[in-house]
Amino acid sequence: MKKIILFVFIFQLTINVYAKEYIYTLLEMTRKSEIVVLAKCIKIKDEKYEIGTSMGKLSKLAGNRFAIYKIIEIFKGKYDKDKLTLDYKTINEKYQPFVCRGAVNPVIDEQVLLFLEKDLVLFIGSQGKVNVKKEEVSLYKEAIKNFIELDNLSGKEKVLFTIKNIDIDNLFIRESMLREIHEIDNTEYGFQIANLLKHKEVIVRRNAISALENTKDKRVISLVIDALKNSDPDVRRDATTVLWRLDDERITPVLMKSYSDEDPNVRRSIIFALSRRNCKEAIPLYLKAMSDGDPLVRSYGINSFEWVSDPSVIPEILNALKDENSDVRQSAIRVLYVYIRCGKIKPDDKTVDSVSLLLNDKDSMVRNQASFFFVELGGCGYKNFFNDKIINKLIKISKTDENPNTRSSALSALETIEKRIK
Repeated sequence: MKKIILFVFIFQLTINVYAKEYIYTLLEMTRKSEIVVLAKCIKIKDEKYEIGTSMGKLSKLAGNRFAIYKIIEIFKGKYDKDKLTLDYKTINEKYQPFVCRGAVNPVIDEQVLLFLEKDLVLFIGSQGKVNVKKEEVSLYKEAIKNFIELDNLSGKEKVLFTIKNIDIDNLFIRESMLREIHEIDNTEYGFQIANLLKHKEVIVRRNAISALENTKDKRVISLVIDALKNSDPDVRRDATTVLWRLDDERITPVLMKSYSDEDPNVRRSIIFALSRRNCKEAIPLYLKAMSDGDPLVRSYGINSFEWVSDPSVIPEILNALKDENSDVRQSAIRVLYVYIRCGKIKPDDKTVDSVSLLLNDKDSMVRNQASFFFVELGGCGYKNFFNDKIINKLIKISKTDENPNTRSSALSALETIEKRIK
């Protein structure tokens, strides 16, 4: 679950159909760079360059190769010259540009922060050059000084410094510290992180609850339980994720009571948490979830019976095979074949006939699950349920279904039957 939530006006996680790019915070770039300087581009040389890329139509990248920067101020590291020449061909060859971000190119008179590696190449290509407005210079300088101070600390002192700086006025520092709390040991310092759940800003509360994932620090339990009443639904949802991994007698009753939450994402997470805690006392709640107005809540309600075994709910599971939502139908099929595989139930004509109808379902994933049901049925030796009608449906699916996975499942079912028949 580990989500990184940042101020979107500074950085964002950039994802598109071509590439996934991790966007470093100012702190991370400072930490990983050898030299950080404030500089101004004073000259761009005429020499051009061209390199190939692996991005379809953007197969070639061309531009000016060399740019000369005047050093205005050094923020980190040592550099004994007043000018710096950047080789953009080398930079772009080392870090192939993503289609979702502009290639690294120089612009005359640009004032920038340059985050440089040992070989004076920009750190992570385009990310290593940050345009700086005149009024922002002091803020960037303060931020980098702050980050260097942070990395000279350790243990609790470093943790408290990080948390304290979440409330600083400098937004460049704040957004970096919000990501940094995810790097804190949330078992040793979970309580310190959990105190941020009382913060007035929702962005802080979201990061705090996310940073507590997988914590074993029981000191956080009361604060996380309180977060189930938070005004922000994302905080409430993630609070359930934190709680289900902790062992405390208070947790199950509180989660069950919280199912009345108006947000379906929270309700889903509560059902998930209770079932993963193997809470049999919540069976009435799982059944209630199966009738929820939100289809994914209904699906989660059905899925809970994979974790909390109760064959008496089979009539409700069979009824869910008729649900209008394909995810719900898939979940119902899956519970049926899991119970058959584990010997919790034996198949009967009603169950087999109900699932066989879904071999003609309009949704290919439902057809896939229905086909796999017969893989399990054949694998468990129940060959007597395979009549000509079912076999013909499986043959048709194996040859004509649009989904290759569905065709494969149907073929596997047929092969299993053939083996059993022999």
